[in-house]
Amino acid sequence: MTEEEALQRLRAQDTAVLHWLIGQYNRYVASIIRAVLGKTCRDEDAEELTADVFYSVFRRAGSISPGKLQAYLGAAARNRAKDFLRKQKPLEADLDELTLPDGEGTAPEAELLRRERQMRVKEAIFSMEPVDREIFLRYYYYLQPAPEIAEAMRLTPGAVRTRLSRGRAALKKRLSQEELLCE
Repeated sequence: MTEEEALQRLRAQDTAVLHWLIGQYNRYVASIIRAVLGKTCRDEDAEELTADVFYSVFRRAGSISPGKLQAYLGAAARNRAKDFLRKQKPLEADLDELTLPDGEGTAPEAELLRRERQMRVKEAIFSMEPVDREIFLRYYYYLQPAPEIAEAMRLTPGAVRTRLSRGRAALKKRLSQEELLCE
């Protein structure tokens, strides 16, 4: 079946052609969605967004120009993934997940000091402005690269790196004032 035949049958609301379309373009659409979502992509999110793209093609078949089906699918996949990223809640890390390396032994005093230090670091991180905190958590705790963070947050990579630098400086200043930072 050609793209043009598929479009004609889609316009007639033929569900059989939808199955053909999914078989032909499922990997293409899913790979675009995964590329846009990056490392934050969960399998179930990619599958749901892929299904949404094919559903929108089925509903809007009349607006797709002949010979442009693959381009339409690619643009729809990209836009659906970007919308998904925009709608996500700001990244909030579970406080219990933010841990410091365990440098001391297991003596009760050392454990108490480690927990105290860990609590102060968490407080310092969560006292940052929401945008800076999200960038900091994405970069240092979720190990996302600056360009990926920039795209997800609609910033430039340079702005992300600048905010990271300022965040590190503010964190260092606050922790050194509290005498928690060992130089």
